[in-house]
Amino acid sequence: MTDTTENFIDASHSGIRLDLNLFWYGKKVGSFTLNDGDIIWGGFSDPQYEKLFKCREEDGAPQFLVNLHPDNAVFDLIGHGKQDKFISSGVRFLTNISISQESSDILAVKRDELGGKLADFTQDAAFVGNLNMFTNINSLDEDDLAEQVSKHWKDRCLSRFSGAEIKLPASLTENGQLYTPSGREAFTHFIKFPTLGGKEGWGVNEWTCLEVSRRIGLPTAEASLLKFDEKMPPALIVERFDIPEQGSGDKTQYLLQDFCTLGGLDVGFNADRGQGKVAGSMEELGKIVNSLSTSPTRDAELLLKRTLLSWCVGDGDMHRKNISMLFEYNPETQKIENASMSPVYDVTSEIWIDERYGDQEMAVKLVGKTKKLKEASFVALAKNMGIEEVRAKEIIKDTVEAVAREAVDIAKNLPSIVEDCPSGVFNVYRIASYAVNTANRFGYDAPEWTRMDVPKGQRGKSLAKTLGEQNYNAEILYAVPEIM
Repeated sequence: MTDTTENFIDASHSGIRLDLNLFWYGKKVGSFTLNDGDIIWGGFSDPQYEKLFKCREEDGAPQFLVNLHPDNAVFDLIGHGKQDKFISSGVRFLTNISISQESSDILAVKRDELGGKLADFTQDAAFVGNLNMFTNINSLDEDDLAEQVSKHWKDRCLSRFSGAEIKLPASLTENGQLYTPSGREAFTHFIKFPTLGGKEGWGVNEWTCLEVSRRIGLPTAEASLLKFDEKMPPALIVERFDIPEQGSGDKTQYLLQDFCTLGGLDVGFNADRGQGKVAGSMEELGKIVNSLSTSPTRDAELLLKRTLLSWCVGDGDMHRKNISMLFEYNPETQKIENASMSPVYDVTSEIWIDERYGDQEMAVKLVGKTKKLKEASFVALAKNMGIEEVRAKEIIKDTVEAVAREAVDIAKNLPSIVEDCPSGVFNVYRIASYAVNTANRFGYDAPEWTRMDVPKGQRGKSLAKTLGEQNYNAEILYAVPEIM
């Protein structure tokens, strides 16, 4: 580590005032002050940026900056678990945004550009490039995993990003080397880890949901499965879509803004139901899309399909931070040349919830509710977003049937890396059961599939307590009936 990061002032002690600059693609956008935990916005360096970033009404601060929060155990472990510590302890953030006192700090950091393509090093859903990481990830225990991963985050220039799951930034080179970069090197991929407590198969879970998304025609983040240790279930690699390709000559500056930011909502650590990242309604999100998109009809339909995807696979975590719009800015014309729904990311199925009895739930309300949604619910949502009823019914039927068809196809043709992982097989089968159940409830066509139900708890306890206490026989928990 050189003096660029060693000399960076840490505002982690309460009461310290620190003046900082906000950079985007190496150019100063504006300035702000961290003062005893508060963000005091100092203004934009050029009016062009104020038009690009969604700003908070009360003080003009970029909403994404207000919403930069750590929300997993890693940052608590290294002492950066509060917002001001999280911001002041780092230099780099997503979409080539940097925060520092001096421009010289930024010049020492490479721009994030995509080198190797994950699709070129994926076979049968598995990463087949070369894993070159100095941390040997060999535990599913969240505390152990946080300890192992936290070693990387002591590098001030390593890109910070939020999210409850434990994950690491990674770089993939053109010759297939996957490694955790030093802070100055480009960050191109995420590695997301499974954990205990019923989430041993979570890498497979998310891969399956993203693969279904891709197959039904939604623009979707590239993803593949990765084995760190033969005894562990696979982790997930996800490719960034908010950065240009290396050597492409692409001068476009990409800006990813989620629907919390676009809605002007502050996100706290413990957002209550109906507040923060689950606030408002899908109808409100549709209005945002219609007002900002350069192709509003297309994007309204994509948002409808994205919502249906989550409902069909039992994704109860489609909150406002897990869906975004991607803005493509031309620095020469100083104009946004394209604003669209971003590719799909962060989709997982709540496999432990029994979908047969109406327990399935959305994170954000549509037609005033989150449970027991019917075809008519999605028709009403579509019409509210400006989609005609005939077209809405066509999209809904096609999407629900396609999700069921593709989920079952994946379950009947498991990749080898999933076949060798009992918790992964269980996750895929449960997702297929969710999807088929939804199609049947809507009265649509669905492939033949033997439903696999939620298992019972163990040792005389409920399933929730069994999973919460992590006191279970995994072989029994993830057992698949012979009829499958």
